[in-house]
Amino acid sequence: MPPLIVERVVDNALTLPGPYLVLLVSALEPTGKAIVPRGYARAIASARSSMPILNAFERDVLFVLGELQVRLDAHGANCTLRRTLDPYSGPGSDVWIQVERGGASLPHIAVA
Repeated sequence: MPPLIVERVVDNALTLPGPYLVLLVSALEPTGKAIVPRGYARAIASARSSMPILNAFERDVLFVLGELQVRLDAHGANCTLRRTLDPYSGPGSDVWIQVERGGASLPHIAVA
């Protein structure tokens, strides 16, 4: 089976090295052949975290925050990283951190 080839273009400037989150739009031709007319790609923090990023510095910071998340989880704390996404402008500038353990929680922390 031949690879899927995007016929037109993958939207978004791919100026950062991968990894990327890629969405492909597919269709079925009358002959039964599957085609991919276009795709969309966004650079993400890592293969483990599909959080969108805008630059390499964000990737570095999110890597460190991901390590913090792993260490807190090892101590029984649930650490959640969250970022608001706007469908038109992309990732917001704030990353929210929430930490909970045994019913107690820290106030939301915003990294701007």
